[in-house]
Amino acid sequence: MNDIFNYAFNFIDYVLWKNQNNLQEYFFDSRNFRFTYRRSVEHWYPQNPNFEDSGMLRMSDSLLHSFGNLCIITDSQNSKFGNSRPQAKYSQWEKIFGNQSLKLQWMAKLTGNSDDNWNSEVIRGHEDKILTLVKEFFESTKNI
Repeated sequence: MNDIFNYAFNFIDYVLWKNQNNLQEYFFDSRNFRFTYRRSVEHWYPQNPNFEDSGMLRMSDSLLHSFGNLCIITDSQNSKFGNSRPQAKYSQWEKIFGNQSLKLQWMAKLTGNSDDNWNSEVIRGHEDKILTLVKEFFESTKNI
């Protein structure tokens, strides 16, 4: 794994929560979001994909372990997701995303019902948007 720690993901959720009015399209239910104990790091595109799933290939390590492909989740939900492809996670577990981290909600929304919606371009774009929001957050708090 890389140097991304769980507290960083909680901070990201805080930044997303603070910006929720501008980001509603990316979430299932941000207004009822609660910060809860989530300690498991989820690879939305799995580390060890089920190759039986049609067309599933191993992703490069740099992209697989990038911030854009990771989020925090409860241990129990991480076990349930297993090594399924993103679209399968979305389809099978769509009703639970409103109770998950805001970053995971955003990733699920980007995935929707198509595996084509979770690719290297989307992962990098997602990461860039999150990092831009974090930068803007820090810039807005400089004079406080």
